[in-house]
Amino acid sequence: MRRNGGSILCLVLFALGLVGCQDEVSELNQKAVESLAAGDYGAAESSLKDAIRLDPTNRTLRKNLVEVYFRQEEWPKAIQILKSTREIAGLESDLELRTNLAEAYIMSGETLLGSAEVRDILAEDPDNEYVLYLDGVTATSPVRAIESLNKAIEMNPDRRESYLALARAQTFDGNTQGSLETLEKVVQQFGSSVDVPLQKVSLYLRENDFEMASKELEALTKEFGEVPIGRLYEGYLAVANRQVDEALVIFESLDGEDGMTEQARLGQSLCHLVQGDPNAAIELCEQILEEDETETVALNLQGLGQLKRLQRFLAKQSFEKSLEKNPDQPTIQALVDRIGKR
Repeated sequence: MRRNGGSILCLVLFALGLVGCQDEVSELNQKAVESLAAGDYGAAESSLKDAIRLDPTNRTLRKNLVEVYFRQEEWPKAIQILKSTREIAGLESDLELRTNLAEAYIMSGETLLGSAEVRDILAEDPDNEYVLYLDGVTATSPVRAIESLNKAIEMNPDRRESYLALARAQTFDGNTQGSLETLEKVVQQFGSSVDVPLQKVSLYLRENDFEMASKELEALTKEFGEVPIGRLYEGYLAVANRQVDEALVIFESLDGEDGMTEQARLGQSLCHLVQGDPNAAIELCEQILEEDETETVALNLQGLGQLKRLQRFLAKQSFEKSLEKNPDQPTIQALVDRIGKR
């Protein structure tokens, strides 16, 4: 009887301890939620980490920590916690966590990993509107992207980003008129915004219609003022008009500006290639690739610089790495084939 009494006492004490622990976890989670709402992400992260140490398999705590990282765009940290959370028994197939992981991969530049996650989810849940949108954003085939985005829009016509992604996919598919019509729908349904004319400038640059690109950029500046990405496009138009020195000044002025450094350095690298300075071009590409090894444009510019230095083997390696990240690059594939025949 004493043993039973002792066992019961131990169970009671354990239960009381567990209740106390859960109370502390709840308090820490509530504190984190309040900090998150106030924009104090450091305090929210600290509270949630303390709570997770007490309750390591708690899905709610982990999901809230993911939200902290999403708000700060700390994608590698979000990926790390999502991957470890999916290893917990019962959470391997959690649809929301898998969708979050796909989104984090995409936002971090790991498009291939994100696309793979998206396709796995769609195989199980083909009518998931948000995942269809993500598929449209990541699909390397414009035909697949258009199909997914049209389906997503049919299911949810109020997601503005789906229309913008559809217009981009139509541009890559060579359907310029369709892309312009989709952008017009965005204006009619959601009102005017800076990203519509920006996308039109990008479209016309892709089509080498520099006159229309200049007109759209001028209209954009008149309506919305000067914006950094507009300056970036101004630089590319200067390159197209063989005003390379002017373009270089523009790109250098954007280097270090929030969110523009990588694009500005890609522009500088292009200018150096046009000016016949492959060493400067390659150096800039190496800086970019140190931060983001998945940047295919940097790999392509690096490869072109290596070709100018007659380093065909290195150039082929750079182009092949680029094709691994994005196989849908027929021009780059042709370059690789040509190098291989020499």
